[in-house]
Amino acid sequence: MRTTRQSGVTLIELLVTIGIAAVLLTLALPNFSAAMRSSRVATAANTLLSTINFARSEALRSKDVAHLCPSSDGISCGGDWNSGVMVWTDENRSGSMDAGEIRRVVAASTGIRLSASGTGNELSFDNFGRLVGGGTPAFTVRPDECTAGTQLQRSITINQIGRATVARENCQ
Repeated sequence: MRTTRQSGVTLIELLVTIGIAAVLLTLALPNFSAAMRSSRVATAANTLLSTINFARSEALRSKDVAHLCPSSDGISCGGDWNSGVMVWTDENRSGSMDAGEIRRVVAASTGIRLSASGTGNELSFDNFGRLVGGGTPAFTVRPDECTAGTQLQRSITINQIGRATVARENCQ
C-alpha cells in the first residue's frame, strides 16, 4: 500500500508561530506608536517651515510685504496658530488683505499643538525677505501627548534676516 505524505503545518507549529509573533508585536508596538508621533510632528514642523519660507520667497518675488498669520477659515486672519495658517501679500499696499491677495492656506494638523512667541498676530517679510519688526519669533510644534523628557518637540526660530531653522527639543 502506498502512503502519500501531506504537506502543511501542524497545529502545534501554527500555535508556536502565532505565540512568537504576538511576543514580537507586543515589544514593537510601543516603539511604532512613538515613531508615528515623531513622524507627525516632523511633518507638521516641516510644513510650517516650508510655509514660512514660502512667505519669505513671495515677498522677494512680488517686491511686496508678505504676511503669515493664523487663520481658522482660510479667508481672513484670526484665531490662534493651532487653527491653521495663511500667507498673503499686500499687492496694493493698503495695509489690509483684499480679494486675490491670499497666496497659501495650510490647515491645522490633527493631534499637533502649535504655539508661537514673539509673533504677535502675524509675521511679515519685506521685499528683501527680512522680518518686519523686532524680536526673534519662535514656534513650538509638539504632539498633544508629549511626555516630559522625550524628544518629540520641534522649535522653529526665525532670525532678523528671515532665515528659519528647526531644532529638536525635549518635551516639557
